[in-house]
Amino acid sequence: MNIYIRACFLQVYLGMFLMPFMYGQTISDSLYQKTYEELRKGFLTHYFQKDTIQATLYASVYLNKARKDKEPTYLVNGYYYNTLLETNDNNKIALLDTIIDISIDFTNKNFPTTGYYDKGAYYYKQGQFELALDNFLKASAYNKGTNKEYLGFLLNQAIGILKTEIDQNEEALVLIKDCWKYVVDNNFKEKNPEMYFDVLHSLANSYRKTNFLDSARVYTRLGLIDENTTRGGTNYNRFLLLSGILESYSSNYKEAESQLSEAISNFNSKTNKRLLSTGYYFLGKTNLESGKEDKAIAYYKKVDSLFEINNDILPENMSGYQHIIKYYKNKNNIEEELKYTQKLITVDSFLDKNYRILNKGIIKKYEIPKLVEGRDILINQLKNDQKKSKLYIVIGFGGIFLILGVAIFQYKKRHLYKKRFLDIINKEDDKVKEKSHKNQIRGIPAETPIEIPQDTIDDILKKLQRFERNEEYINGKLTLHNLADNFGTNNSYLSKVINHYKKTSFSTYIKQLRVAYAFNKLKSDATFRKYTIKAIGQTCGFKTAESFSKTFFKIYGIYPSYFIKQIEKINT
Repeated sequence: MNIYIRACFLQVYLGMFLMPFMYGQTISDSLYQKTYEELRKGFLTHYFQKDTIQATLYASVYLNKARKDKEPTYLVNGYYYNTLLETNDNNKIALLDTIIDISIDFTNKNFPTTGYYDKGAYYYKQGQFELALDNFLKASAYNKGTNKEYLGFLLNQAIGILKTEIDQNEEALVLIKDCWKYVVDNNFKEKNPEMYFDVLHSLANSYRKTNFLDSARVYTRLGLIDENTTRGGTNYNRFLLLSGILESYSSNYKEAESQLSEAISNFNSKTNKRLLSTGYYFLGKTNLESGKEDKAIAYYKKVDSLFEINNDILPENMSGYQHIIKYYKNKNNIEEELKYTQKLITVDSFLDKNYRILNKGIIKKYEIPKLVEGRDILINQLKNDQKKSKLYIVIGFGGIFLILGVAIFQYKKRHLYKKRFLDIINKEDDKVKEKSHKNQIRGIPAETPIEIPQDTIDDILKKLQRFERNEEYINGKLTLHNLADNFGTNNSYLSKVINHYKKTSFSTYIKQLRVAYAFNKLKSDATFRKYTIKAIGQTCGFKTAESFSKTFFKIYGIYPSYFIKQIEKINT
């Protein structure tokens, strides 16, 4: 729809919209005599008081006055006030497109940035992430007006949430922490409580997804006990849901299920469906951990039902399908197993399409321009510094050299990681592979005897061979004690045999087996690569993502997140 056609549509639409005021009541001439600033204040007062009739009246008079005066700046404002009141999605998008068309050549103004941002927010709520990202990026490119700082905050918040949803959690936390500082410094708790709670929830959730659980609990608790958070209200339920998830991390399954169920029962039809899906997923996970498999599967199916309705699911909630498939496989129900296998393929395709686009778009179109902008700022600062003392010049160059040094260091690190990756993929006999697999199934011949009967040694080595072959080491609850019990021996004998024949401690031996298992599964299983680092680590028996990542790096010289990205590049 070009600008002329859209303008005609809006003229007809606004004419119909104003008829109740033209015929149902007489608009006072004094209202038309008000200045634009008086009309703006009148609109905002009634808008925030939720007096829709009066707010609509002021917005309409403002727009008519601007159209009569043919003043583009006021015309854009008039259209924008009407978008805030519009409930029809098509009309809202048409109004925003008109605003963008009119304001595209504005300088030092807050449009078209605001128009693009609002379109991005609309598409995000609809789950159309590619369109959302495209509009957020356009908003960022035009953000040079008087309200640049606030709009930059909104865009950082939006990009931060998108990063969280594609599990770029560390990068998301940096952005959201900046947003939190902004809302605290600017007293949003009083001025804009809804935005305050949005950022607070994003911060708590971001800490959860980066495994800073203590910080996540602190900020979740802050949201729950705030005097502005009414029990049973939307904000309270969001934080209660997050609290339930954190309780499940601590294995407090009864309390986790209670909080998750209460939050979900209080959600209404306007609740973000991703929150609801996450709630059902963690209810499923909590029940599965509690041994209530049938109940867990029922909740995982609710996640699937929401996907069927809304065509939207977070990567974090995907593993529920694998549990459903395993459940029906164990029951020998081939029909249901096949049904949910096909659904998993559909979900995987959806995530691949939507979230990989986000990943590439954020890096190429948002982060790189930000770096360029930062570089240009440094250059301009350097030019100004040249007019000052030599001391400032030295400081400026020092900063540049520092940045170059960091850049060179990062380049060399990436190059080293790339080399290590190619080594472990392409060279079967390379030293890294030898290091990661040096403790194979067969024991290393003893150089000196140990004070254990040979029959006992042979029995333990035979059982270790079976233990490795059956991949029993991925059990997260495995200890030296319970493995010794399982082998029918004692802790001391088992520890000595492993130390002597495997040339390492029991703990390191188990970690190496688990990492080798993760390496091979990540290399061969595309679905497994979709898991979060934490989920991969837990599947292999590690308690935390940090422990898994550190062990993987120690053995292979690269982090699992980097390994996954490179494997994905090879397979695309």
